[in-house]
Formats: sequence, structure tokens, C-alpha cells
Amino acid sequence: MHDASDVLADGDAGTTAHVDEMGDQVAAAAVLGLVGRALAAPGEEGERFRATYDRAIRAVEAALSRLT
Repeated sequence: MHDASDVLADGDAGTTAHVDEMGDQVAAAAVLGLVGRALAAPGEEGERFRATYDRAIRAVEAALSRLT
């Protein structure tokens, strides 16, 4: 994911749109990964994939919980 936002120049509407887009990208990546490779991968590779997605999901949930 590439963050092209400019915290010094973006207005509220632009920031909101950017965060929404990033949230969609993170959600899509997590869902597609979990349904595909991550849940099906065996051994250490599977554990690593699942741990990565678990961290991403927790980070998104924490960020969403801080929004008003």
C-alpha cells in the first residue's frame, strides 16, 4: 500500500477519502489472503501468514475504534 497523503496540505474531506480507501485496501488484502494462501498454508509459512494478517486486522480495528 502506498500512502500518498500530505498531512500538511490535505483537507478534512481529502483525508477522510484517503483513509476510507486505505481501509478498503487493507480489508480486501486481509480477506483475500485469509481465504486464499494464509489459512491454507502449512507449517511455519502458514503460521507467519496468519500472524501477519492477525496484526493487520488488530491495527485496523484499533484505528477504527479511535475514529469519531
